[in-house]
Amino acid sequence: MEDRNRIINGGPWNFDKAIVALGEMPLDGDISNLEFNKVEFWIQIHKIPPLCLSEEIGLFLRNMIGEVKEVDLATVRAKNNRYLRIRTNVLISEPLVRSLRVDLMRTENITTMLLRYERLQDDCFKCRRIGHGIRECPFEGDIIGYVCGFEPEALPGKIRTIG
Repeated sequence: MEDRNRIINGGPWNFDKAIVALGEMPLDGDISNLEFNKVEFWIQIHKIPPLCLSEEIGLFLRNMIGEVKEVDLATVRAKNNRYLRIRTNVLISEPLVRSLRVDLMRTENITTMLLRYERLQDDCFKCRRIGHGIRECPFEGDIIGYVCGFEPEALPGKIRTIG
């Protein structure tokens, strides 16, 4: 059981730059209804006001990002922390959420927060989906992956975790 939890909680896992979606075996052993359409990611929410670095705000943002599984309380409590870190289920067939525009303080001042997906290997800035790059994008139309007016090349590099 310990190995199982380590595998489930240690993801997302990649093989040859492709995301590996894992599912739990049903108790009855019938695998015909298993869906491999969600992957758990740690997401860093940057440009969040310091007063909003809390578990409550992380849970509040769940409706905009997806099903929040956990808020990393170590990052909430850390000194000089500049982001909120949450673990959430991401529907991999849908475009990734790259930014959130929210009136957090209810002052009519919109805060634009940037989202960084940890251990994300292959994603497309044209359609914002996982599994291919911009050159291989099968979707027609304009690039929708620009974040807050920044082009993909202007954004910081992908997040890599150690350990």
